[in-house]
Amino acid sequence: MANRRMFRTDFIVSDKFLEMESNSQLLYFHLIGNADDEGFIDNMNSVLRLTGIDRVYLTQLIDKSYILKLEDTLYLVVHWHQHNKIGQGRKVISKYADRLNSLDVVDEVYKIKQ
Repeated sequence: MANRRMFRTDFIVSDKFLEMESNSQLLYFHLIGNADDEGFIDNMNSVLRLTGIDRVYLTQLIDKSYILKLEDTLYLVVHWHQHNKIGQGRKVISKYADRLNSLDVVDEVYKIKQ
């Protein structure tokens, strides 16, 4: 995991994002901070324990299409590429790189291939 992450300002001040409960917004920031260089998160339970945020707020992020649940312990930040641009020379290949084959990136947004 990198030491630096970015957030696209127009994204996080949008009405859609700000209409979510503040705990969902806070969890989103923590998830981006804990994601690997492709946006995968495999330590969700640790993040929830660390922040003290209830799992119901994760459900809100999933329902609002900010986070994809790929399996019980693997999640993905849907808008990862809108926030973070990591040069090829600095990017650490994700241990979940094989999962990228089942995903498309359309307008910098992850979508599950049909």
